[in-house]
Amino acid sequence: MRLCTVQGSYRARLTPKPWRVGRAALSVRWPAEGPAQAKYESWVRSYESALGRAAACRRVWWNGVGPATDGERQVLALHDELSGSDTGSALA
Repeated sequence: MRLCTVQGSYRARLTPKPWRVGRAALSVRWPAEGPAQAKYESWVRSYESALGRAAACRRVWWNGVGPATDGERQVLALHDELSGSDTGSALA
């Protein structure tokens, strides 16, 4: 959270919210067990197939404070890769 405070940003979502890709929110309580496990796995497959190349976020601007350590740079790079923030994909 310190990185978010320093950069004046909040980085959390790596994938779009379900309703932004045409899927209902997950209705199974976690951890899923028994019959709920099959329902959960079905929902995950449906959600992942709906993702396509949608991006969860897009970088709008840098506030001038870049990552200060290798660890911060690695976290930012992983976030940007997984969220599709710099891919030019449609924002969902």
